Amino acid sequence: MAHYMPINMNITTQGVAKTSWDRVFKDVGIPQKVISDRGPQFVSRFMKELCFQLGVERNPLTAYYP
Repeated sequence: MAHYMPINMNITTQGVAKTSWDRVFKDVGIPQKVISDRGPQFVSRFMKELCFQLGVERNPLTAYYP
């Protein structure tokens, strides 16, 4: 299910995450998947801000294990 939010200004990644939380996630829940054509940097910043909004501590792993 897609949700579209009309925004008539320049908006940061943090703004998108906050707006998504305020307008979409509170009604329908947390997404199972995030699809974006903005690139990995946008999705990374979006998820970082979303975790902040939810109070979730991020603990990313690296692919390297000695």
